[in-house]
Amino acid sequence: MKLSIACAFAIIAFTTMTSEVSAACKGQTKTATGPTGITLEVCLDGSYATCVRDSRRLGWREERVLADCGRKRAEGRVK
Repeated sequence: MKLSIACAFAIIAFTTMTSEVSAACKGQTKTATGPTGITLEVCLDGSYATCVRDSRRLGWREERVLADCGRKRAEGRVK
């Protein structure tokens, strides 16, 4: 019983977070999975700050977040 209640809250939280990202995003979105299996909707608005925020939300380590978003910035994929 406790597990099903926890699952229900997780589903509600996930649904709320994904709809918030869609509403706040000024570009396309996609579903991505992080290193721990977390799946979220991320924003593809081309912003470095959004890249960092969404990478952290997915659960990537800080070093990986900065390296990946920095590489995307150097390639001109984010500003």
